[in-house]
Amino acid sequence: MLTCVGWAYSGGGRWPERVEVSSDGGYTWYGVPEENMSAKHKFTWRTWKMSVPCDHEGWTELVVRCWDNSLNTQPMEVRHSWNWGLHVTSSCHRVKIYSVNASRPATKRRLEQFEERKESFLPITRPTEFSTMSAEEYEKAWASKEPRDVDE
Repeated sequence: MLTCVGWAYSGGGRWPERVEVSSDGGYTWYGVPEENMSAKHKFTWRTWKMSVPCDHEGWTELVVRCWDNSLNTQPMEVRHSWNWGLHVTSSCHRVKIYSVNASRPATKRRLEQFEERKESFLPITRPTEFSTMSAEEYEKAWASKEPRDVDE
């Protein structure tokens, strides 16, 4: 689960009526429960908080969109809403994230390796100080796979 916290604004005296969050780039949407949003008022922001499921692993995009009390919503992409006269854009907010799913066996084992060595898992982009597999394990893994290039 990903816990998301944010704020929403509409403008023109309208208020955010609904906020939706997607943890898969905008394919599946989850509505923020009304009790997790601040009070409605003209010309004000509404803060919100919710947790969304994220059962996959790897790079994904967290997307948030708002609906106001006139049923206006934000377009999915910046290029659909370019507006030089106002705030340049009012499209959905997008954040790229890397999901580490500890419920997957291989990932769970890997995280346990870091814990055993008292080494930080973060940042995920740096090389580790310890070998993740032996040379024999590496050879065995590649022997069981098809070749990457066709040799014909």
